[in-house]
Amino acid sequence: MISTIATSMATSMSKSMSSSASTVTKIDAKHVKVDIKEPDWATLKMEHVNKFLLRPPVSLDALIEGEEDILVEPIPTVYEQKVGLLPFSKGAMRGAYHAEEHHKGTITRIVHKVMLSSDPKHLTRRRYEVESISAQAAAIYLAMEYMKIKPADFPTIEFSDCCLLQYLNRPETPYCSQEMPLEGNYMYYIITIL
Repeated sequence: MISTIATSMATSMSKSMSSSASTVTKIDAKHVKVDIKEPDWATLKMEHVNKFLLRPPVSLDALIEGEEDILVEPIPTVYEQKVGLLPFSKGAMRGAYHAEEHHKGTITRIVHKVMLSSDPKHLTRRRYEVESISAQAAAIYLAMEYMKIKPADFPTIEFSDCCLLQYLNRPETPYCSQEMPLEGNYMYYIITIL
């Protein structure tokens, strides 16, 4: 059963990502400077963002068949956030930025994952939903289903919450994804679908 799910998922995700794969591969990010230090929050301006919460798939059949095209809530909530000026880490396509969310008197540390390309077509809502949010939603759904049936002595799986953000104060109101920072020691797995 797992191999059937994996094959169906790989085919479905490959189809949905094929249109973007030809336009975005590894971005030449040698010019992107990284700063691992925590930002000086007092010097950063407050930004307004639209926050679209994740809407996980409702069933395995819907996930395998790719019936659910939109995996975030349709109506966003406006939040105030501060974002570091430089990424603290970068991958082949995205940079990870320290950020703070200011909401109802509390400050929460978060991470923004932003495309390293400055090309506006790489910063669209559709690009993030197809390339980032959909894979995260599928992984969270499968982890939740696994947790329902796993034997008690098997390890647990936890995923960082994820959502789609739109910067409202920036030119062309670009998109990015938001995650919670991972604290402590952890194992990091990457699955590449060819």
